[in-house]
Amino acid sequence: SISSFFVNLMKGGVLESEKIVELILALIVKFTEYISKEDSRNEVDEIGANLFILIKESVDILEEDESGAYINEFVESVANMNYKKYASLTSKIVFKFMDLSEE
Repeated sequence: SISSFFVNLMKGGVLESEKIVELILALIVKFTEYISKEDSRNEVDEIGANLFILIKESVDILEEDESGAYINEFVESVANMNYKKYASLTSKIVFKFMDLSEE
């Protein structure tokens, strides 16, 4: 996926880690916006899957970044969400974030 490509560019020194963090933060905003929106399951699944990849593969930089704590809180929050309370959140994404929070 393109998310893995971006992380690999960062690891190779081509892309600054701040750009990955900015991308994660922007996707968090969109994810939060879409979960309560009707008929947005595909968007939420796609954004959630990309967040999963970006966060999982960027753990080292997130530990050092000032936004790392906020991102970890977001992961914990999604992992503890009841997907039935959100119009476009699926159990698949909640379980992905549960896996992420356990790492």
